[in-house]
Amino acid sequence: MTLKIFPLLALASAALLGSAALSHANVLVSENFSYADGGLNGQNGGTGFGSNTWFNANSSVTGGVAGGGGDSSAKRNLAASLGTTGTVWVRFDWGNSEAPAENNSYGGLTFYSGTSDGGTEIFLFGNPWTSNPAAARWNISSGSGNPNSTISSYPGMKSGVAKLDLGAGTASLWVGATGTTIVVSGAPDASVSGINLANIQGIRINGWSG
Repeated sequence: MTLKIFPLLALASAALLGSAALSHANVLVSENFSYADGGLNGQNGGTGFGSNTWFNANSSVTGGVAGGGGDSSAKRNLAASLGTTGTVWVRFDWGNSEAPAENNSYGGLTFYSGTSDGGTEIFLFGNPWTSNPAAARWNISSGSGNPNSTISSYPGMKSGVAKLDLGAGTASLWVGATGTTIVVSGAPDASVSGINLANIQGIRINGWSG
């Protein structure tokens, strides 16, 4: 799994903001999980996290991929919050090895208003825990309500590019094959509005199979 968070390119139009353009942006946060195989807890690689390490982690790293079977998760706090205005972009790889059980399973990349050990969980990209029949698909979920579904997320990894408009409270998601250029000039695969994106400073990666 890789994770990168970028600010909006001030001089680029939305039509130019594919992954190639994003790769030239100033990277606020990145993590490529390039650790030796083993437990993720206490690891402190990547950039943009300050002295914060992965914690509450029962996930492990195998071949540069963080994950686990059954119930696995890990939290980490950014060095500083993403603020209250402006646009940031997130590029990440994530997936399931098998279809999650309906109603009782969830997983993905979760964001917190405030830190992940004291703030409020606000939304995730991934598979939700709802009774939505598309629980085996990529979604943006801002809680237990009906999420917005995109493409099938299993088997294997896929890449996502997300646009977060912090002030407007909107999140949009484009999904493609892992490692490919994802064009964000067209309509997103999923989008939600009316969520509080102010002062994001905590994240969690997780999966839980019911």
